[in-house]
Amino acid sequence: MTIGFPSIRVDDANPLHHLWCNNGTWWVHYTLHFDHRKRRIRRSLGTALLVEAVRRRDALLTRLAAEGEPVPERDWRRAGPPTRTAVPLQLAGTSASSTSASGTVANVVA
Repeated sequence: MTIGFPSIRVDDANPLHHLWCNNGTWWVHYTLHFDHRKRRIRRSLGTALLVEAVRRRDALLTRLAAEGEPVPERDWRRAGPPTRTAVPLQLAGTSASSTSASGTVANVVA
């Protein structure tokens, strides 16, 4: 497994760098660089307290800068095509075609 190292730019004027609050939980974001590629990482800090979030962020970024983080390979072939299928919207009073059991097409009024 490849080890990625973060590319971190810290704005000293912004003590909340790399942090954002989503519905009361603080998250951190950073970018890992590996093998001439990069991956954006978003990770929950699991706390609603800003002071604790800053402490956890600082510990995480320090550890990542020193040790890096394993980056699992993505197998794009396993992902396959999207499973979501589009279903036509039928409004009341409009007609749509329907195939009967005998295979004939009949117009149906919704």
